[in-house]
Amino acid sequence: MPPAEAGGVGFNYIEGCTDSMNTASRRVMEKCGLTLCATIENDPHSPIPGSRDTVFYRIARQGHALEEFGLTSMGSGRTRDRELIPPIQ
Repeated sequence: MPPAEAGGVGFNYIEGCTDSMNTASRRVMEKCGLTLCATIENDPHSPIPGSRDTVFYRIARQGHALEEFGLTSMGSGRTRDRELIPPIQ
C-alpha cells in the first residue's frame, strides 16, 4: 500500500488516547507497540467529568519512525499542548 504522503491510501501513523489513570488501556496500547507521545494535563476535552489528564500514544507506519513525520516520543511526565500536536492525516 503506498504511503499517505505519496498520495496513496492509508495513514503514516496511528494514534490512541485514554485517561492517564486508565492503566488497562495504556497497557494494551504499549503491548501493541504504541509509544507514549504526549500528556495533556487537566484536559478540558476529557470525556470523564472534571479535569483529567489525557495521554496520547502513537505508532508509525511499518518501516518508519515517528520522527520522520515530525512526531516524537515525549516519555512519561512531559506535557505538550493540544494545539502543538499535528492532526491525524
